[in-house]
Amino acid sequence: MPPTLDIYLDWQGDAMGYVVNFGYAPDKLYHSAMTFEKRAHLGALVKGQETYIRIDSFNECGITEGNVFHVE
Repeated sequence: MPPTLDIYLDWQGDAMGYVVNFGYAPDKLYHSAMTFEKRAHLGALVKGQETYIRIDSFNECGITEGNVFHVE
């Protein structure tokens, strides 16, 4: 079994909530975590595997899709 690691994310914003999408290719963000805070903890990532993350924000008016960024 490959070693795993965790990542802790913090960001700025003033939305009602956020959805953190992540995956192993920029166009394949198949995992997600929802939070109402400006931080998230993602666990069980595979060490040495490229990971991509996009943070979408939402409020009563709808969803704003964020930009995809690469985590090394």
